[in-house]
Amino acid sequence: MKRYELIKIDILSAARIYLVFGLVIGLIFTIPTLLFLPLDAHNTLISIFGFFFFLSLYALLGAGTLSLLIWLYNFVANRVGGVVIYTKEETYITPGPAEKTSRDDPKLK
Repeated sequence: MKRYELIKIDILSAARIYLVFGLVIGLIFTIPTLLFLPLDAHNTLISIFGFFFFLSLYALLGAGTLSLLIWLYNFVANRVGGVVIYTKEETYITPGPAEKTSRDDPKLK
C-alpha cells in the first residue's frame, strides 16, 4: 500500500469549484419559485431581483465559508500533519486487438 498525506489544499481552486456547484444547486432549488411569481409587474421585478440576489449570496457565502475551513485545515495540517490516505495499486489487464476472422477479411478465406 502506498501512503499519501494531504498537507495543503489550494483555497482559490476549491472556492471556484464551490461557486459553480453553489450556483447550480441554488438554481435547482430556486427556479421553482419563479414559477409561482405573482403576475403583477412590480412584484415580479422585485421577486426576480431577490431570486438573483439570494442565489448569488448563497454561492458567495458558501465559498467564503469553505475558504475559511480550508485555511483552518491548512493551518492545522502544517503543524500536526494532514490526513493520511492509503492507496492500493492494482493492475488491470485490458484485452488486446481482436483477431481477424475470415468473416472480417476476405484474404483469410
